[in-house]
Amino acid sequence: MINRRSLLAALGIGSFTGTGWLRWTQAAAAAEGEIDALGRVLPTRAFGRADERVTLACFGGWHLSRFYDDAGAERIVRAAIDAGIRFFDTAESYGPHESERMYGRHLTPRFRDHVFLMSKTMARDAATARQHLDDSLARLRTDRLDLWQMHAIDTPGDVDARIDAGVLDVLLEAKAAGRV
Repeated sequence: MINRRSLLAALGIGSFTGTGWLRWTQAAAAAEGEIDALGRVLPTRAFGRADERVTLACFGGWHLSRFYDDAGAERIVRAAIDAGIRFFDTAESYGPHESERMYGRHLTPRFRDHVFLMSKTMARDAATARQHLDDSLARLRTDRLDLWQMHAIDTPGDVDARIDAGVLDVLLEAKAAGRV
């Protein structure tokens, strides 16, 4: 049985070797035995109160554009899928924008219907938030995100300022329109 301690140990090793997390995910997927159209899947859990399930491990896109060229990004995305990960995170600011572009080239064309995809915006006003969403969807080559979040909130005042500037309204509009 895979537990938190073995996950954290593997992820700690993986951050240095680049392979520890893959070994853990492969072992976890094999132990659980859930299979989807892409192969074995890591164990999943409910995502908050939403009617969504996500894999226990989320593949973070920040490092994708920092440490991999395009061919490397394709290999690592495919390795994550093969290892059973179905939860992918990015943000418009990662790269900047290159993480979303890499996902748009290597994740969404083949795997969009099988993964939970999230991105984030650092927008401080409604107009910028709308533009970030349009641009993120274009870079990711998808018509929807499963989760879109306000990113890099530093203080309670920052939350209030973004709400007052209409950022939350844009998130809610995007949800109502089925874009998020």
